[in-house]
Amino acid sequence: MATEIELRRVGERCQGVARLLAEVHDEAASYGELDELTRRRELKQFALLQGALWVAASQLVEELFEEHGRAVAAIVAGRPWGWEQEPVCGGLPRRFAAHYSPHFVRQLIVAAGAVTARLTGEWAHPVSVLEEIALWLLIGQVQVVVDDNGIRLDPGWRDELGGLLFEDDDVQVLFDDPDDVGNEVLFQAAGEHYLPENWTMSFSEVANQAPYLAGDS
Repeated sequence: MATEIELRRVGERCQGVARLLAEVHDEAASYGELDELTRRRELKQFALLQGALWVAASQLVEELFEEHGRAVAAIVAGRPWGWEQEPVCGGLPRRFAAHYSPHFVRQLIVAAGAVTARLTGEWAHPVSVLEEIALWLLIGQVQVVVDDNGIRLDPGWRDELGGLLFEDDDVQVLFDDPDDVGNEVLFQAAGEHYLPENWTMSFSEVANQAPYLAGDS
């Protein structure tokens, strides 16, 4: 279990997110919405959240490597890989179960590495649906860190963090109940990028994409 001091220390490395959170704080302060007590509490929560992000980012990638190993072992043994029981991959959209293979996990590791690297530099929104999925899973891992370490954050912190890190909320359509007609309409309207065979496709031609994801490997 990490102490608050440890989380605040490692959180200082998340400069990309720190700048985003500072902008939110400064904007609220400019409108006179923060008294001194609220300001201090908010800054403390931001510091803890940054630390939780750092820890979660490391745990996410490490766990994905382990899950890839179990996926390969299952294939070699001639049995199904129980991805839905995995700590990280178990959070993937269930409607696309047929798409999850060792190769997919390798792609997800590369995407997760790209997303988590931006925590320490200049933050940029995900450049593909696969990166959006990696970010979604990262926020889920932050929840694990928050719960395991007894961190007290304001209700709704996940939605607020997602609002900062995602460019929009389109990725939500992957996780909605496909049996709901309204959800299925939204999924169809989201565009071809959200079909699993296109998850590695960049949203823009100018977006930086790892060769392993952009090529034919």
